Amino acid sequence: MDSSRSRIGFILAAAGFYGLILAASEASSRLWPHTVGYGWIGPTPWPHHLAWGLLAGLPVAVLSLVFAARTRAGKRLIGLLGEVLDGIPVWGALLLSLTAGLAEEAVFRGTLWTLIGSAWGDTAALAGTSLLFGAAHGLFRGRFLTWSVFALVTGVMLGCLRMVSGGVLAPAVAHAVIDAVNIPLVIRLYREGRP
Repeated sequence: MDSSRSRIGFILAAAGFYGLILAASEASSRLWPHTVGYGWIGPTPWPHHLAWGLLAGLPVAVLSLVFAARTRAGKRLIGLLGEVLDGIPVWGALLLSLTAGLAEEAVFRGTLWTLIGSAWGDTAALAGTSLLFGAAHGLFRGRFLTWSVFALVTGVMLGCLRMVSGGVLAPAVAHAVIDAVNIPLVIRLYREGRP
C-alpha cells in the first residue's frame, strides 16, 4: 500500500511540475509575444499537425525498443530509469507522457525556439534547443550519457517537425507518443531483467 501511494504521489508531483512549466511557458508567450511567443498550430489545419506528430513519434519509439533491448548501453539505461518508473500504473504513464510532451515542447520548441530563433534564425534555434533538450535529459554525463544523446537526436527530429509545421503541436504529439511507448517499455524491460 505504501509503495502504491508513493507512486501515485510521484505521478501527481511530476504532472503538477509539468503543469507549472506549461503554465509559465504559456504566460511568458502571452506577455512577451515578440521575444518568446509561439503558436501551437502553424499555417496548416490541426489534423496535419496531429498526423505529423504520430508519424514522427512512432518510428522513434520503435527505434527506442530496438536500442533498449539489443545494446548494452540501452540495457544499462533501462536499469537506471526502471528503478524510478517501476510500479507506475498505465494511467500514470499516460499522464506523464502527455504532460511531459506538452510542457517540454512548449519550453523547448516554443519559448526557447522563439528566443533563439528571433536572434539567430531557425537553424540556430534547432541546434540550440536540441543541445539544451539533450542536456536536460542527463547533462551529457556519466550514467545518463546515453539518455542525453538519445534526447539530443530526438530533439533534432522534434525541431525539424517544428520547422515543417510552424507550430508546437506536432512536436508535442511526437514527444507524447514516444514517452507513451517508452515509459511502459522501460518498466516491462526492467522487470524482465531483474533477478
